Amino acid sequence: MKKSGTMTGQPPLIAEWENWLKRFWRNHNTAMPGDTLGTMFCSFQVVVLTAIASGSKRTTKITPATSLPAPFVTTVLDIMSRKRQWNTEQMADLRAQLGRTPIDIWEVEDSLECVMERIWDDCWSPRMEKTLHGLRAGHQYGGGIDNWVDRD
Repeated sequence: MKKSGTMTGQPPLIAEWENWLKRFWRNHNTAMPGDTLGTMFCSFQVVVLTAIASGSKRTTKITPATSLPAPFVTTVLDIMSRKRQWNTEQMADLRAQLGRTPIDIWEVEDSLECVMERIWDDCWSPRMEKTLHGLRAGHQYGGGIDNWVDRD
């Protein structure tokens, strides 16, 4: 059964999406050493892009592909749904970029940046930051762990 705003049951937007994401993230920031907020923001965008590329908003599919904690992934997906971010103009542009053949990585990067700016403007709060920080628990995409102390 499809819930409002979900992508469950859809085929992946990108064939071989897991390999494509690994290649994409090799050349793009998934962490910002010394910057916990920046790293959390990067982790948020990893979840969003993984959901779009895979065609799924299932924590059980996204968590293994990202190595991020399941509670963090679940909360990101919930925020995106509650704040109606899956159907914005910016998200439609990102989906369109990912659906093109060949995929223009720089256009995807620009579209993803626009999506994340919209999320920041519409959703971000100190409370959400604190919640996500606790749920991420220092984990990064691909199994990395924060190894710094914030200077704040």
